[in-house]
Amino acid sequence: MSNINYGIGINGDVTISSNTTLDRFASYQNLVIESGTTVTAPLGAVLQVADTLTVNGTLTVTRRVGSGSNGGGGNGGDGGGSAFILAKNIDGTGTIRADGQNGGSTNGNGNSGSSNRVSSALPPAIVARTDPMIETGALGAQNGGEYNDNGSGGVSNESIVEVDMLNVWLEDWLVSGGYVTKTPMAKMLSGGGSAGGDGGRDSNNNNNNPAGAGAGGGGGGSFGGRGGNGGSGGNGPTGSNSHGKDGGGGAGAGGLIILLAETISGAVSVFTRGGNGGNSGVHNNAGDGGGGGGGGGGVIIVISDGDLPDSSDVSGGSPGSTNNGGHSGNSGEDGILVHFPLSVIG
Repeated sequence: MSNINYGIGINGDVTISSNTTLDRFASYQNLVIESGTTVTAPLGAVLQVADTLTVNGTLTVTRRVGSGSNGGGGNGGDGGGSAFILAKNIDGTGTIRADGQNGGSTNGNGNSGSSNRVSSALPPAIVARTDPMIETGALGAQNGGEYNDNGSGGVSNESIVEVDMLNVWLEDWLVSGGYVTKTPMAKMLSGGGSAGGDGGRDSNNNNNNPAGAGAGGGGGGSFGGRGGNGGSGGNGPTGSNSHGKDGGGGAGAGGLIILLAETISGAVSVFTRGGNGGNSGVHNNAGDGGGGGGGGGGVIIVISDGDLPDSSDVSGGSPGSTNNGGHSGNSGEDGILVHFPLSVIG
């Protein structure tokens, strides 16, 4: 289709055989990523290949660094990145991925004396076309307190866009003809996970007081699917100056990959999976923190006449685990795979 801009191949024919990072805007005539090689595309990258993109190694997209929050427990994982790939032909046996980061696991002793929320992991404010597309982060878990005051798990927000509205919005973008310079990537950002809460402590040094309770795990970030909520902490034992364990961090959501090609052949796989929730600390004589929530799955958009990648995975992440009275987090929801024919852009 002559009206599709696959670029002018300014960098010519290139074969990459060692790990490297692409420019954010890159144009090739033919590009080969050899087996065993990892090529990193920056967040928001646009890759144009006038003839054939051959992926036998791994093409990975940089995550949204800093989108996961930090707190008293395990850190929240960063959300997956986004990339727009336009290649007349896509071939190979490798992998293209924009997975969310796992939540941080922890075995730390808590030092909290009161329950309160840790920082959330909401992304920066974005100018959106419609309101339901922005809430992608997760609220932080509560810290644990004294007197068996176990912290509640962090809560994920709604997905970035209602599933039944995604096709309508994307078709509007594609038909407008601005598919190269006005991609959805500036408005569709995967959320980072929230941090696990800080475990509580018995600050009164009273042997008759219960130990500080474990804190809740962080909530997972959302994107194509909603992240899982974090699990609440377990109650601690009685003991002087004892500590509950910190909660695991929530995972980052999977990212966004847009593939536009006239043919997709070979055995190329595409992944935008949510990260796994972080595990809480384990102790035989303390209340354990809750496990972190799994990140929501991301979004894969394929624009091609009949061809799809050999395999794809937009699954939500698994929850973090816990022991000794704490509660595991919840899994993230699966994301979205959307397929459009090339005719949608004229």
